[in-house]
Amino acid sequence: MLLELFLLGNAMLIAFLMCSWMESDAFAYSASELDWWELAVKRFLLLSVLSVIASAIVWKINKQLFAWSGFKNEQLPVITARITLVSLCVAGLVGAVIFAVTKPYM
Repeated sequence: MLLELFLLGNAMLIAFLMCSWMESDAFAYSASELDWWELAVKRFLLLSVLSVIASAIVWKINKQLFAWSGFKNEQLPVITARITLVSLCVAGLVGAVIFAVTKPYM
């Protein structure tokens, strides 16, 4: 469980950085305010798709792990998958908003 929390924390950091990372100067000089928000939304949507895939993997692994260990609660893999999905999406949303507001470029 501790390893899973460590991996979730690292995935949240990667999700935040993926949405808030700098943009090139060529884009920054020609971009309007709306262009920055549009790029932030595109980054967040990509991260949302990746978050759904990651949570499906977490659900499948936890389901098999709990069945193997004899754990009787069948709702716990679903709960952990939802926590993973929400955590990654929130980290990405915060990163996307920070990206659109601060407009970081090289």
